[in-house]
Amino acid sequence: MSSNVTGASFSWTVSNSAGISGSSNGSGSAITQILTNSGFSSGTSTYNVTPSYNTCSGTPLNVVVTVNPSPNITATPTADTICSGGATNITLSSGVSGTTYSWTISQTAGITGATAGNGGAITQTLSNSGVTNGTATYTITPSANSCNGTPISVVVLVKPRPVASANPSSQAICSGGTTSINLSSTVAGSTFSWTVSSSSISGASAGSGATIAQTLTNTSNNNANATYTITPSANGCSGNSLGVIVTVAPVST
Repeated sequence: MSSNVTGASFSWTVSNSAGISGSSNGSGSAITQILTNSGFSSGTSTYNVTPSYNTCSGTPLNVVVTVNPSPNITATPTADTICSGGATNITLSSGVSGTTYSWTISQTAGITGATAGNGGAITQTLSNSGVTNGTATYTITPSANSCNGTPISVVVLVKPRPVASANPSSQAICSGGTTSINLSSTVAGSTFSWTVSSSSISGASAGSGATIAQTLTNTSNNNANATYTITPSANGCSGNSLGVIVTVAPVST
């Protein structure tokens, strides 16, 4: 602060609007105080500054400091879990009107699709090329009135989709014989279910398990097929279906 009178000193009193703290009465040639706004809208600290020289006081001057709030941020949900190929659906909000949001990302090995960006929602399709769970972490920063708020992190767990294999991949048996198809997957703990379509064959039925062992009978005089459509699942995520054809030869009479 300065005055037209050399050697003048300054003192001040202060009044705050609701939610503003950190200001105090004082004296000196500069007002350096850390002000905090605990609300969701702009507030003010008004300093009434009086100059003095040799016991003579000058006309007071009001200095109004506008204190913008640092925006908070809420993410819904606060964490997410999806299967590979699924999309995030994270909405962002703040108590401070007009807040904008930007984010950076980090991904564990095998996770792709997450990118830095901005907006009021994070909707990105994430893929997991591995065989174990991975994560994409979004670090989100709110901004309002040129003030940044405290960043938050949202972790998205991305589960892999299992890839099924059948051994053998196809089979031929005689009527009255039993299938022996062993099922496995790239993801540990996978389970398997199947449907079946056939004509002129009895004994084939939908089911589940790690082995398809069914006694099939050909009721015709020609080779007939039973087609098993197998779907693997792991941790609530289904993989692509796999087809296995079993050819059943008739028994000659």
